[in-house]
Amino acid sequence: MPFPISGVLTADQYKKLNIISGDEENSKRLASQKLDKDSFLKLMMAQLQHQDPLEPMDNSQTITQMAQFSSVEQLSNISTSMENNTAISTAMAEQLVKLNDLIKNMNTDSTGASEDIKTAQNKIIEQNEQIVNELIKLNKALSGYFGESDNSTSEAILASLGK
Repeated sequence: MPFPISGVLTADQYKKLNIISGDEENSKRLASQKLDKDSFLKLMMAQLQHQDPLEPMDNSQTITQMAQFSSVEQLSNISTSMENNTAISTAMAEQLVKLNDLIKNMNTDSTGASEDIKTAQNKIIEQNEQIVNELIKLNKALSGYFGESDNSTSEAILASLGK
């Protein structure tokens, strides 16, 4: 008995579709039907090998196919890159939220924790000042070597940094 054709799926038909879609053999068949870069190149090589020698494929068609292939490949690369960037951005956002929560939850009034934090911050600031001073010296040496004049002083640069 043939299945009746209508525009609405019955519950039994949904059940059968779910069984088929979850079937391992069907999943393998679907995976083998996907066209990727290798499939495209195989098809193109077969097309070139089996073309009629008296009427070869038009060069513009070949160039068009290669351009389309390159475009699809680049779009695929961009998509992968965007997925990676999204994952990294999400991870960074989660870390920033955790860091923000940690800072909010710090109890700076107990056991001198605020003093330890201030001491650590001052050490970091001193190290950064030393790095800036070394970079200024390096910049002056390079500008002297290349004959450029540099009128900036370490005090002016440190003042612009808020110190």
